[in-house]
Amino acid sequence: RPDSLYLLLFALSMGSFLGTLRPGSSRTPGLMASAFFGCLAVLAKQSGVLALGIPWLFLLWQRQYRDLFRFSAVAATVLTLAFGALYRHYGADSLGGNLIDGLKNGLSADFYRHVFFERRYLLNVGFHAVGMLFVVRSLRGPHLQRKALALAVLITFLFALLTGAKSGSRLNYLLENFLLLYVAFALWITDLAGAGRRWMSYLMLGYAGLTLLAGPMRLQAWVSSIEAGPGRERYRQAARMAHWLRDEQKLQPGQLVLVLGRDPVEHFLVGQGAMGQKDILFYSGPQLFDRTVFEQCMTEGTIRFVISRTPVPVVRFLGRTYPAFLPVPGPEGYAVRERTGAITTP
Repeated sequence: RPDSLYLLLFALSMGSFLGTLRPGSSRTPGLMASAFFGCLAVLAKQSGVLALGIPWLFLLWQRQYRDLFRFSAVAATVLTLAFGALYRHYGADSLGGNLIDGLKNGLSADFYRHVFFERRYLLNVGFHAVGMLFVVRSLRGPHLQRKALALAVLITFLFALLTGAKSGSRLNYLLENFLLLYVAFALWITDLAGAGRRWMSYLMLGYAGLTLLAGPMRLQAWVSSIEAGPGRERYRQAARMAHWLRDEQKLQPGQLVLVLGRDPVEHFLVGQGAMGQKDILFYSGPQLFDRTVFEQCMTEGTIRFVISRTPVPVVRFLGRTYPAFLPVPGPEGYAVRERTGAITTP
C-alpha cells in the first residue's frame, strides 16, 4: 500500500510550505518544493490533493496572488507532464479506472462508528480537543505560520470526515490530521515560558506515551487470546490443510486454491491462493474490476480446490455459481470441494 510513501510526501510538502512562512524566509524555493512534493503525493494516492489544496487555499485566503500563481504553475506543470506520460503509456481507461473508478466503493457509516463511537477513540479525543483550541487561537492570532498550520489542521480533519463516508474507510483517514496536530502541539509548547512550558511538555509526552502503549497492549491481548484459545488450533488445522493439498492431493505448480472467507491457510498457499485481496473486491462495485480471468480459472479448472470452514451446498462467489466443484473428504476443520473433470494449468 502506498500510505507510508504518501504520508512522507505529504509531510515534505507541508514542511516546505510552512517553512516559507517563517519571517525572513525566501518564498519561491519553498513554494516550488511544496508544489513538487504535493504533486508526488497526488501520484502516490488521491488524498494527495490535500498537499496541494492546503497551500492553495491559504495563499488565496491571504490574497498572496503572486505566490499563488507560482505555486499553481509548478503544480499544473508537474501534474500535466505526469498524467500525460501515464495517459500515453496506459491509456484513458486504465488512468480513469485508477484515479476515479477505484474510489467508487459506495457509502457507509462504518468510519464514524469505528472511529468516534468506540472506546479506543477516548485515547485520541484529547488530541482533537487541544487541536481545536490551537485552531481557534491561531486563526485569530498574528503569526502567519501558525495561521497556515491551523488551517491545515482544520482542513485535514474535515477532509477525513467527508471522505470517511466511503465504504472501507478507517482510522488511517485521520493520519494527516494527527501528523499536523503533533507539529501544532510542539509549536504551541514553544510559545509558553518557564514552568508552563515544562509541565505542558510533560503532560503531552505522557499523553502521547499512553496512546502509543495502547496499541502494543491491545496487540498483546489479541496474541494471548489466540495462543490460549481456538486460534492456535486453527493455525494447526491450516498447516495440516496445506500439507494435505500439496503432499496428499499433489497440488501442482500453477493449480490454485480458492479460500472462502479469511483463514490462516492462505499464508501457507502464497502463490497458489486465488483472490487473496477479497476485501477490495467485496467493498468495491460489481463493475469496477474485470473478473473474466478468474471466472475462466473457475470454469476451466485452473482453480482446483475451493475450501471453507463451514460446508457450502454449492460454490457461489461474487454473484456466480460454480456447480462443477463437488465435496471431497478433507482434513478436520475444513469443507473441501474439488473441481470435477480435466484440470488445467496456465
